[in-house]
Amino acid sequence: MRKPDRPRWTTWDCIKVLVLVLAGSYGVLLLLTPWWEKTALGQSKGVRFLLHTIIQAGLIFSGVTYTVRYRYRQDWATLGLHGRNLGRAFSHGTGGGFFLFLLVLGMGIILEQLLPVEPKPQPFARLVMEARNWQQLIIPFLIGSVIAPFAEELYFRGFLYPALRVKWGIRWAVFLSALIFGSLHLDPVRLIPLAVGGAGLAWIYEISGSLVAPIIAHALWNTIMLVVLYLSTTV
Repeated sequence: MRKPDRPRWTTWDCIKVLVLVLAGSYGVLLLLTPWWEKTALGQSKGVRFLLHTIIQAGLIFSGVTYTVRYRYRQDWATLGLHGRNLGRAFSHGTGGGFFLFLLVLGMGIILEQLLPVEPKPQPFARLVMEARNWQQLIIPFLIGSVIAPFAEELYFRGFLYPALRVKWGIRWAVFLSALIFGSLHLDPVRLIPLAVGGAGLAWIYEISGSLVAPIIAHALWNTIMLVVLYLSTTV
């Protein structure tokens, strides 16, 4: 198994891209909101969520592409995006996705038992739970199973994790990238399960040498969770 090439970008580059994504996405939404709220589509919570996700994903892709391809002149394979050992990447991704779903679900159940009050569902979970038919799951599916897994894995595992690994080694890179991943979901109650999930995705990336594997794992984890949430409110 061939590992991705050593990245030339630094953790400082990763911070700059993250600031671009956070500030840029909210800035664009701030500019669009006055016009958007006057349209019929703007009244849909799901469409607004999808728009926000697309903007963030576009900024992640743009920031990572500029840094890796144009500033440092490295190819996509440096991020782990290549066609080598796709069968191995698929098996790591599917097996890892099922395992992470069960692990994070179990940790979430334990946390709910320990907390004095039941935690509120995340905005994405509410969107799924409010769906009353499969057509209303199309937008949550696009967000959770397609766009978010690709964009988040591109940044956290393909871009951030290798830079941290060069500076601090594998263990600290797994820990720090997972902690940042969990923190940016802005859910203190679920920080630990999400961080553990992030660590699992980083480890899948490390052992597979391919970004395809954690993308598949992340997409499968989110898809199973989406189906479970939907069935819990409709069956």
